[in-house]
Amino acid sequence: MKMKSVESDKPAVARRKVRLAIKDSRNAKGDTQTQVAEAMEWSLSKVTRIESGDVAISANDLRPLLAYLGVEDRAIVDDLVQAAKASKARRPGRESAG
Repeated sequence: MKMKSVESDKPAVARRKVRLAIKDSRNAKGDTQTQVAEAMEWSLSKVTRIESGDVAISANDLRPLLAYLGVEDRAIVDDLVQAAKASKARRPGRESAG
């Protein structure tokens, strides 16, 4: 029997990976959430919700954020972008009403 990777099976795990990388990178740079929000021209609540895991970050937002935070290693960026995409995946059986 073939096992699935955790990231592909659990969007919440992928989201956690991304949010922790963002928070760790922000702390390593020495920025506050407010400084990141101002630099990215985002609301403070957006930064807070991303770091807390309340919302997933899009790949289009993640790439410039990582560049601002000084994350330049291509392999790390690509890995986090893939995790961000996985974090937005719908779980089977969770169809939207409408």
